[in-house]
Amino acid sequence: MISAAFILEAIESKYPRAVMVPELSINDPYWHDWDHRPSPDKRLDGHKPIRRIDALMFETYQRTAIEVKISASDYSLDTQQKRRPWRRVTHRFIYAVPHSLDVMAPHGCGLWKIHDDGKIEVVKKAIINRHPEPLPQDVILRMAYRAAGKKFPEYNL
Repeated sequence: MISAAFILEAIESKYPRAVMVPELSINDPYWHDWDHRPSPDKRLDGHKPIRRIDALMFETYQRTAIEVKISASDYSLDTQQKRRPWRRVTHRFIYAVPHSLDVMAPHGCGLWKIHDDGKIEVVKKAIINRHPEPLPQDVILRMAYRAAGKKFPEYNL
């Protein structure tokens, strides 16, 4: 079975000049617009829910959000609300899945299928966001803390 680590390694091999930042989070400033249910993600201290992607790839000046899904059940849990914060600040949003996973990419998102030998098949190209918003300060701070080898103080945001 293909693992998430294998998929990310295959993407890194295909794009050797790109920089991949794994497991990066962004605060979702619009969570209250769509979700009125009680949830553990809605903390009482006023913090917004955090949306994580498996990797943010920088290729020249293009930013690509990469979400890895290994199973159909995991894929089915993904929603437009979970993608929205990353789609706003990246040029494209890609799902990377094992070649055997039979799924369709949501509107605007790309779909890459990774074969056992690491070959990447582009099943669907993402619609390019030609003018993404700048990366929010919380994302930049998370990357800076990581580069410095320090733990990001989540309680400060």
